[in-house]
Amino acid sequence: MEKKELKIEAPLKVEGIDVIVLAETSLSCKNSDSGILFIGSKKPVYIILISRSKKMVFGINGEQVSIDQLIADFPSIEPVLKRL
Repeated sequence: MEKKELKIEAPLKVEGIDVIVLAETSLSCKNSDSGILFIGSKKPVYIILISRSKKMVFGINGEQVSIDQLIADFPSIEPVLKRL
């Protein structure tokens, strides 16, 4: 069994800029002769920077991503962006 989920982390405020990380968590479970093995991981996928004048999104590889593309990939982020 494997489960993956993209989650919005709590915003951090740094020098007047809100920093939001979207992280993917995964959990895998396997049966073996000696018991059950659980393996989990968490990795950032997007970083959102919000100041008074701009909203910028970066993929974890450092490339800038448009807000529209982010919303298309992750629709539940739209209400969060509107609140900030």
